Amino acid sequence: MSRRLALLLVVAGVVIAGGGYWLIKSRAASLAPQTASSSAPSAPASSSSTPSSSETKPAASAAAPQGVPVVLGTAETRSLPVRVDTIGRVDAYATVSVKSQVDGPLLEVHFREGQQVAKGDLLFTIDPAPFLAELHAAQANLAKDQAQLASAQADMARYKALAGSGYASQQKDEQARATVDTLNASIKADEAAVESAQLKLGYSQIRSPIDGRTGSYEVDAGNLVKANDTTPLVVINQTKPVYIVCSVPERHLAEIQDRMAQGGLTIEANVPDSETPPVTGKVVFVDNQVDMSTGTIRLKAEIPNEDERLLPGQFLRVTLALRELNDVVAVPDAAVQIGQQGTYVYVIGADDKAELRTIHRGPSFDGYTAVGDGITAGERVVIDGHMNLYPGALVAPKPGT
Repeated sequence: MSRRLALLLVVAGVVIAGGGYWLIKSRAASLAPQTASSSAPSAPASSSSTPSSSETKPAASAAAPQGVPVVLGTAETRSLPVRVDTIGRVDAYATVSVKSQVDGPLLEVHFREGQQVAKGDLLFTIDPAPFLAELHAAQANLAKDQAQLASAQADMARYKALAGSGYASQQKDEQARATVDTLNASIKADEAAVESAQLKLGYSQIRSPIDGRTGSYEVDAGNLVKANDTTPLVVINQTKPVYIVCSVPERHLAEIQDRMAQGGLTIEANVPDSETPPVTGKVVFVDNQVDMSTGTIRLKAEIPNEDERLLPGQFLRVTLALRELNDVVAVPDAAVQIGQQGTYVYVIGADDKAELRTIHRGPSFDGYTAVGDGITAGERVVIDGHMNLYPGALVAPKPGT
């Protein structure tokens, strides 16, 4: 039985192998004609793929070099001011921290927070009763000593006359004189005590020492205040006028001093991101030393500030106009570039090729920068598209430039 099974397996294997061989042969035979037909026209195809002379012209024009797209501006002759731009801070013209000079309960506050006050206006009232009593006591002591002095002077006159007639001793006369001198000294002390009591009574009314605007008061009525406490009762800032304090590089110091000697230097200041017109003022102070840590010199300008637009502590953009440059060649700010070779500008010639020219950069104003020598008015300069430029590169100016 096992021999028969083995024989059947051998026969089946032979049949399968023969069928596979026949299938491969028949498949190869069916593919042979197609391969011959596809390979036959290869020569004509190669001949037909050769383009004609008329077809090569567009390709040649497409391969022509293309210019670098750029936006151009023009160098112009202009008058440019030499300006220094910096950041400034508003300072109060005067600042006073109001404190009490006597101890006592605060009876009344006579102003509103943020109110404009004048010099001499009453701000606070401290209970005057203790100081009034002290004044009355000092005045009583003065009156008592004055009465005693009058009596002592009368005694001195009598002892003097008696001593001259020999009816009184010289010692009595001298004692009378000493009594008068002692009472005169006591009266001077009493007068000083009266004056001190009057001052303390006056200190119970606290008045504004300057014209200005009050801040918030730190003590309400009813609280006990102390003389010369660390916390002021209120701070008053004089805001008409104000100072603008700024610092500029020390290289401008000589020009600033020249302008101050010629009649003064003005500044313009405006609030950042504000549409209000700038304010102007005159420089009234130049510091007597340069800040060694920053290399700057401090200036202070006075601004009228009648409308109180500016408040102490506010930051401003400040501009100082030092002088005017007339008839200088200037290019748009965007044309000026900085690289390893220094500051330069790309100038475009008549052949639309770029030329790199190094320049000495001057002051900038209203979108233009003075360039000094090296560029003449009317020449075209690149203001956009520098990234792909190099000396001698062909450019393709964008329309309208």
